Amino acid sequence: SQRTPIIFSTPGWMKAYRLFSTAAFAAFLGQVVLYAGGMVFGWPWAWAASGASAAMAFLLVLLTLQAELTPPTPGANDNATGAGLVLTLAEDLAAKPLVKSRVWCLCSGSEEALHEGAKAFFARHRSEMREPRAVVFEMLGCGRPAWGTKEGFVIPLWSAPGLRRLAGEVAAEHPQWGARPGGLAGGVTEMSDAILAGVPAITIICLDERGRAPYWHLPTDTVDKMDSLPGGAMDSAYRFVRAILERLDRSQG
Repeated sequence: SQRTPIIFSTPGWMKAYRLFSTAAFAAFLGQVVLYAGGMVFGWPWAWAASGASAAMAFLLVLLTLQAELTPPTPGANDNATGAGLVLTLAEDLAAKPLVKSRVWCLCSGSEEALHEGAKAFFARHRSEMREPRAVVFEMLGCGRPAWGTKEGFVIPLWSAPGLRRLAGEVAAEHPQWGARPGGLAGGVTEMSDAILAGVPAITIICLDERGRAPYWHLPTDTVDKMDSLPGGAMDSAYRFVRAILERLDRSQG
């Protein structure tokens, strides 16, 4: 599981980090332009102007070191709940398979580890898939189900329009689950790996009433906080996902 850096400690820190990451990205790109211009046009001020990107790099190193010194989160919501529901889905589909669809159930490992598991999976198996769709499970233990509209830090990645439309239709048919559109501000899921592999994808996540992911990279992400009651977060999220898969299956030619 992930460590518990200060940038996840409060909504204010999260907002500050999103602003910082955008500014740092712009500064690092600007440094390339400055140095290229300095070589071509001999700008004497390019070296001094690159101090902005140096300051951003220094702050990034400090944030990284601070994160490395923090303890790991217990990881109940992020993402033992997702792994557990993948296994539950695999057991359910083995007993009651879909009619037209072949389902791959994958626990890809922590996306914080450079997304290596998901990348390796799509690199190895993408060619075996015909008209694939990816449904990603992320933090499904607290709140109410939501389907991700977009995710990312600087450059947003949007979920597949057809899957967003289908999720909205399922949510309207089953208001008891409380599903709604949402997003993961300041982070990415394996949805991004699927999209980059050419697979239309969407992430299913549970969010609180403010649209935030509870206990995200916090020491308080413990099992006792998870809502496993009938009609609760995990139950509703699972039923929502199963209904989406069944609708996808019926739509196959």
